[in-house]
Amino acid sequence: MPHVLIIGAGCVGLLLAQGLKRQGVPFTIFEAEESATQARNERDWGMSVQWGLSLLGSLLPADLLDRLQEVSVDPHHVVPEEGNVMPVYNVETGERIKNVPFVQMLRVSRRKFRALLAAGLDIKYNHHLTEITNQDNDHIQAAFSNGQKAIGTLVTGADGANSTLRNLASSSSPLAAATRLPYGGINTTIQYPSA
Repeated sequence: MPHVLIIGAGCVGLLLAQGLKRQGVPFTIFEAEESATQARNERDWGMSVQWGLSLLGSLLPADLLDRLQEVSVDPHHVVPEEGNVMPVYNVETGERIKNVPFVQMLRVSRRKFRALLAAGLDIKYNHHLTEITNQDNDHIQAAFSNGQKAIGTLVTGADGANSTLRNLASSSSPLAAATRLPYGGINTTIQYPSA
Protein backbone atom coordinates (compact mmCIF):
# COMPACT_ATOMS: atom_id res chain seq x y z
CA MET A 1 0.00 0.00 0.00
CA PRO A 2 1.42 3.42 -0.86
CA HIS A 3 2.17 5.97 1.84
CA VAL A 4 2.61 9.57 0.71
CA LEU A 5 4.85 11.99 2.61
CA ILE A 6 3.58 15.54 2.01
CA ILE A 7 6.15 18.23 2.76
CA GLY A 8 4.32 21.48 3.46
CA ALA A 9 0.93 22.30 5.00
CA GLY A 10 0.09 25.33 2.90
CA CYS A 11 -3.06 25.35 0.80
CA VAL A 12 -1.69 22.97 -1.85
CA GLY A 13 -0.35 20.43 0.64
CA LEU A 14 -3.60 20.51 2.60
CA LEU A 15 -5.74 20.11 -0.53
CA LEU A 16 -3.60 17.14 -1.56
CA ALA A 17 -3.99 15.64 1.92
CA GLN A 18 -7.78 16.10 1.86
CA GLY A 19 -7.96 14.47 -1.58
CA LEU A 20 -5.82 11.51 -0.48
CA LYS A 21 -7.90 11.14 2.68
CA ARG A 22 -11.08 11.13 0.61
CA GLN A 23 -9.64 8.37 -1.62
CA GLY A 24 -8.38 6.31 1.34
CA VAL A 25 -4.69 6.72 0.44
CA PRO A 26 -2.44 6.80 3.54
CA PHE A 27 -0.32 9.93 3.98
CA THR A 28 1.53 12.00 6.55
CA ILE A 29 1.76 15.77 6.23
CA PHE A 30 4.74 17.69 7.63
CA GLU A 31 5.02 21.43 8.22
CA ALA A 32 8.11 23.45 9.16
CA GLU A 33 6.10 26.01 11.16
CA GLU A 34 5.92 25.34 14.88
CA SER A 35 2.12 25.31 15.13
CA ALA A 36 -1.12 26.00 13.31
CA THR A 37 -1.25 29.49 14.80
CA GLN A 38 2.32 30.48 13.96
CA ALA A 39 2.55 32.35 10.69
CA ARG A 40 5.69 33.09 8.73
CA ASN A 41 4.25 36.46 8.05
CA GLU A 42 1.87 38.49 10.22
CA ARG A 43 0.22 39.82 7.10
CA ASP A 44 -2.67 37.83 5.68
CA TRP A 45 -3.01 37.39 1.95
CA GLY A 46 -6.11 37.33 -0.20
CA MET A 47 -6.23 34.66 -2.89
CA SER A 48 -8.50 34.13 -5.87
CA VAL A 49 -9.68 30.57 -6.35
CA GLN A 50 -10.72 30.52 -10.01
CA TRP A 51 -10.24 27.61 -12.42
CA GLY A 52 -9.74 25.25 -9.48
CA LEU A 53 -12.98 26.21 -7.74
CA SER A 54 -15.01 23.48 -9.44
CA LEU A 55 -12.32 20.90 -8.58
CA LEU A 56 -12.61 21.49 -4.83
CA GLY A 57 -15.67 19.24 -4.79
CA SER A 58 -13.55 16.26 -5.80
CA LEU A 59 -11.01 16.92 -3.03
CA LEU A 60 -12.91 18.19 -0.01
CA PRO A 61 -15.51 16.42 2.11
CA ALA A 62 -19.01 17.89 1.84
CA ASP A 63 -18.89 19.51 5.29
CA LEU A 64 -15.80 21.57 4.36
CA LEU A 65 -17.15 22.38 0.91
CA ASP A 66 -20.29 23.76 2.55
CA ARG A 67 -18.13 26.10 4.66
CA LEU A 68 -16.17 27.70 1.79
CA GLN A 69 -18.17 30.93 2.06
CA GLU A 70 -16.87 31.35 5.65
CA VAL A 71 -13.31 31.89 4.38
CA SER A 72 -14.29 34.42 1.74
CA VAL A 73 -12.86 37.92 2.13
CA ASP A 74 -16.51 39.00 1.78
CA PRO A 75 -18.71 36.32 3.38
CA HIS A 76 -21.82 37.94 1.88
CA HIS A 77 -20.55 37.78 -1.72
CA VAL A 78 -22.38 35.29 -3.88
CA VAL A 79 -20.17 33.46 -6.38
CA PRO A 80 -21.59 34.18 -9.85
CA GLU A 81 -22.71 31.25 -11.94
CA GLU A 82 -20.82 30.35 -15.10
CA GLY A 83 -22.13 32.30 -18.07
CA ASN A 84 -22.78 35.55 -16.21
CA VAL A 85 -21.24 38.64 -17.70
CA MET A 86 -19.98 42.01 -16.54
CA PRO A 87 -21.22 44.71 -18.91
CA VAL A 88 -18.71 47.38 -19.96
CA TYR A 89 -20.23 50.78 -20.82
CA ASN A 90 -19.05 53.89 -22.61
CA VAL A 91 -19.17 56.44 -19.78
CA GLU A 92 -19.99 59.32 -22.13
CA THR A 93 -22.88 57.75 -24.02
CA GLY A 94 -24.04 54.99 -21.69
CA GLU A 95 -23.82 52.59 -24.62
CA ARG A 96 -22.89 49.02 -23.75
CA ILE A 97 -19.54 48.33 -25.42
CA LYS A 98 -19.31 44.64 -24.66
CA ASN A 99 -19.92 41.92 -22.12
CA VAL A 100 -16.94 40.43 -20.33
CA PRO A 101 -17.62 36.84 -19.24
CA PHE A 102 -17.37 36.30 -15.50
CA VAL A 103 -14.98 33.64 -14.40
CA GLN A 104 -16.44 31.74 -11.48
CA MET A 105 -14.20 32.82 -8.63
CA LEU A 106 -14.03 33.03 -4.86
CA ARG A 107 -11.74 35.48 -3.07
CA VAL A 108 -10.49 33.94 0.18
CA SER A 109 -8.32 34.86 3.13
CA ARG A 110 -5.29 32.56 2.84
CA ARG A 111 -5.10 32.16 6.62
CA LYS A 112 -8.79 31.23 6.95
CA PHE A 113 -8.69 28.99 3.87
CA ARG A 114 -5.67 27.16 5.24
CA ALA A 115 -7.39 26.66 8.62
CA LEU A 116 -10.47 25.25 6.89
CA LEU A 117 -8.39 22.88 4.74
CA ALA A 118 -6.53 21.64 7.85
CA ALA A 119 -9.76 20.49 9.51
CA GLY A 120 -9.66 16.79 10.32
CA LEU A 121 -6.00 16.36 9.35
CA ASP A 122 -3.14 15.27 11.62
CA ILE A 123 -0.35 17.70 10.71
CA LYS A 124 3.15 17.14 12.04
CA TYR A 125 4.32 20.64 12.94
CA ASN A 126 7.91 21.71 13.64
CA HIS A 127 9.19 19.30 10.96
CA HIS A 128 11.67 21.17 8.76
CA LEU A 129 12.95 18.79 6.07
CA THR A 130 16.74 18.38 6.03
CA GLU A 131 17.36 15.23 3.98
CA ILE A 132 15.71 12.68 1.71
CA THR A 133 17.24 9.30 0.93
CA ASN A 134 16.16 6.28 -1.10
CA GLN A 135 15.83 3.28 1.21
CA ASP A 136 15.26 0.76 -1.57
CA ASN A 137 13.35 0.73 -4.85
CA ASP A 138 10.04 1.26 -3.06
CA HIS A 139 10.72 3.51 -0.06
CA ILE A 140 12.01 7.00 0.66
CA GLN A 141 13.12 8.33 4.03
CA ALA A 142 12.63 11.95 5.01
CA ALA A 143 14.69 13.36 7.89
CA PHE A 144 13.76 16.52 9.79
CA SER A 145 15.66 19.09 11.86
CA ASN A 146 13.90 17.92 15.05
CA GLY A 147 15.53 14.48 14.69
CA GLN A 148 12.38 12.72 13.47
CA LYS A 149 12.40 10.48 10.40
CA ALA A 150 9.57 9.14 8.25
CA ILE A 151 9.42 6.50 5.54
CA GLY A 152 7.00 6.54 2.63
CA THR A 153 6.62 5.25 -0.89
CA LEU A 154 6.27 8.74 -2.39
CA VAL A 155 7.34 12.18 -1.23
CA THR A 156 5.77 15.33 -2.63
CA GLY A 157 6.83 18.91 -2.10
CA ALA A 158 4.18 21.49 -1.28
CA ASP A 159 6.55 23.64 0.74
CA GLY A 160 6.39 26.82 -1.28
CA ALA A 161 8.46 28.83 -3.70
CA ASN A 162 11.69 28.16 -1.80
CA SER A 163 11.00 24.44 -1.57
CA THR A 164 13.51 22.55 0.55
CA LEU A 165 12.42 19.31 -1.12
CA ARG A 166 13.03 20.69 -4.61
CA ASN A 167 16.46 21.95 -3.57
CA LEU A 168 17.37 18.57 -2.04
CA ALA A 169 16.02 16.56 -4.97
CA SER A 170 17.61 18.73 -7.65
CA SER A 171 20.88 19.71 -6.00
CA SER A 172 22.87 17.93 -8.70
CA SER A 173 21.11 19.70 -11.58
CA PRO A 174 21.56 23.46 -11.99
CA LEU A 175 18.74 23.42 -14.57
CA ALA A 176 16.25 22.48 -11.85
CA ALA A 177 17.31 25.27 -9.50
CA ALA A 178 14.68 27.84 -8.59
CA THR A 179 15.16 31.14 -10.38
CA ARG A 180 13.24 34.39 -10.18
CA LEU A 181 11.01 35.31 -13.05
CA PRO A 182 11.60 38.81 -14.41
CA TYR A 183 8.10 39.97 -13.49
CA GLY A 184 6.80 42.12 -10.69
CA GLY A 185 3.52 43.60 -9.62
CA ILE A 186 2.36 46.71 -7.86
CA ASN A 187 -1.04 47.09 -6.24
CA THR A 188 -2.33 50.61 -5.76
CA THR A 189 -5.44 52.33 -4.52
CA ILE A 190 -6.43 55.56 -6.19
CA GLN A 191 -9.12 58.01 -5.10
CA TYR A 192 -10.31 60.57 -7.60
CA PRO A 193 -11.82 63.88 -6.49
CA SER A 194 -15.54 64.34 -7.01
CA ALA A 195 -16.46 65.76 -10.39
